[in-house]
Formats: sequence, structure tokens, C-alpha cells
Amino acid sequence: MSDHLNYIFEELKKETFKVEGLFQKECELWVKRGLKCELVIFGEAPLTTKQFFYNKKTGKYLSFLKQHYTDAKKLKDDDFREFLRVKGILNLDIYKYPLPTNFYDNDKACILFDEIFVKNLISSLTEKGIINTNTKFVYRYQKLIDRKLYSKEPFNSLQEENHKTEEAIAIGANAGNINPNLLDCLP
Repeated sequence: MSDHLNYIFEELKKETFKVEGLFQKECELWVKRGLKCELVIFGEAPLTTKQFFYNKKTGKYLSFLKQHYTDAKKLKDDDFREFLRVKGILNLDIYKYPLPTNFYDNDKACILFDEIFVKNLISSLTEKGIINTNTKFVYRYQKLIDRKLYSKEPFNSLQEENHKTEEAIAIGANAGNINPNLLDCLP
């Protein structure tokens, strides 16, 4: 492998480990505080550690939820993440690697989807008591549903009545609005 490819691969590994570490810290916080997840929102992948939802800046991620929760409308960053924790809403990116969205959009065969990675994530969250048989599961974007990921392991083993696969929870331009058909999933 050339030096350039080695460098790119090493940087991707570093970013991946940083993201995994941040998510692990989030899970430890849930366990320490005895929080239970009412709703998992399956997302795609963080673009970078800086843009990862459970890092310091949340940007617009999951801001569509603020339409439903009036007491969250003005919350930003850590305050918004804390609000979601208390509500029992967990954002779970299902792709392991922090790559630009177009990599996943162009991956029609879902080569970048790592079933073992996601299965281990869900198993770990279950073992830690964060998710349980009452947890509901939705997809943030329609394109995740269009890839038919719900028919793959481990999604196809989730409780069918709690696993919404027909519609995404975020709709509209840049998925900026909440889907009124899935309001009943919100805690």
C-alpha cells in the first residue's frame, strides 16, 4: 500500500476509534444514571469526530424533534442531548466508519454496512439495560429504509411491533421536519 493510502487508512481508523470512544462514554452515562431508552433513532454515520452527535456540537442533528417538544426548542448542544437522554431518546449511527454521506448513498450493495458491528452495538446496549423489549426503533432518513437494512441482521430480529420500517422519522428538505405518522413513537 502506498504511503498516501496508509495515511488515509490510519486516519480513518483513528476517527473510528474516537467516535466509538465518545459513544461508549455516552452509554456509560446512561448506565450510571439508570436511564432507559424509549426510542432508538437509527442514523447513518458520523462524518467526523467533530460532527458526531455525542460530541460537543450537535448542529442540526435531531433538531426536527424540537418541533414536537416545545420545551426543547431553544436548547443547544449539551442541553439538547441531556433533554433527549431524560426523554429516553438515543441516536445510534449504524455505519461504523465516519465517512461522507455520499459513500453510503452510492453503496447500493450495502458493502459498508457491517452487520457484526451493529449486532454488537445492539447486544451491548441490551446487556447494559439501556434498551429492552419496550424500546421502539425508527430510522432517521428514508434512504436507510430504501436500502432495506431492516431486512438484514440484526434489524430483522428486533421486535416487529416496535421496529418501524415503513417511514423515516425525519422528512422534508434535508430531513428537517418530524414525520407526523411516527409521533406516537416519541416518548
